[in-house]
Amino acid sequence: MNNYLESLNGKTALVTGASSGIGKEVTLFLASAGVKVLAVARRENRLKDLADHFPEEISFLAGDINSSEFIIELEKIDAFNVDILINNAGLALGKNLFKDSNDEENDLVLNTNISSAFKVAKRVLQKMSHKKSGDIVNICSIASHEVYRGGVVYTASKHAFRAMSKALREETYGENIRVISISPGLVKTEFSKVRYQGDLEKAKSTYEGYTPLAAQDVAFQVLQSLQCPRHVNIDEVIILATDQAGASRVKRN
Repeated sequence: MNNYLESLNGKTALVTGASSGIGKEVTLFLASAGVKVLAVARRENRLKDLADHFPEEISFLAGDINSSEFIIELEKIDAFNVDILINNAGLALGKNLFKDSNDEENDLVLNTNISSAFKVAKRVLQKMSHKKSGDIVNICSIASHEVYRGGVVYTASKHAFRAMSKALREETYGENIRVISISPGLVKTEFSKVRYQGDLEKAKSTYEGYTPLAAQDVAFQVLQSLQCPRHVNIDEVIILATDQAGASRVKRN
């Protein structure tokens, strides 16, 4: 079995949104497999703690992926010239009905989940196309496949992200570039804390009465997808907790 899996030792990766949750765990999984990872996120202290786990494999740069200046900074250090991109940075804000939503919050969700993710993917793809090699992993969501009440902007952004992945496959197949979409359901991370803007009770209630996914569950699937032989492209994976059957269907005790 081990002979079937492709070694990632010595490869390079860029992980966005790496300071917590799925991004953090993917960074650790990749580093444990010998990948040299550049971890990117806003919170420098979190990134420092992350790098301490694998100081030889993990480097980091703190900044806002929505900032044009930060994108330029990444270009200056050749951060987009990697073997693997984990396009993970994303967020949701609130669950108000669309008519009651906040324009500034909507813009932040769309900029993070779509515009900035697209900018990063484009720059990485330009390098990969030149080398005729690479893996782009987009961390989508069950919300890429379904919609729900109170999720107009978030689900729209994730549908767009998944559409980008599918269209990118049409542009890259046959070039030794793999585009992989990973769509998790409810994962117990800081996601809900951010969505509810620090309301810990609301965030906690999201995961009560059942066993949600952990960030490690998603990171494991990412690693498995990357370790497949080069002729195998895991186009799409949907990962749900056993007690979850869809975006808004959860069996609670």
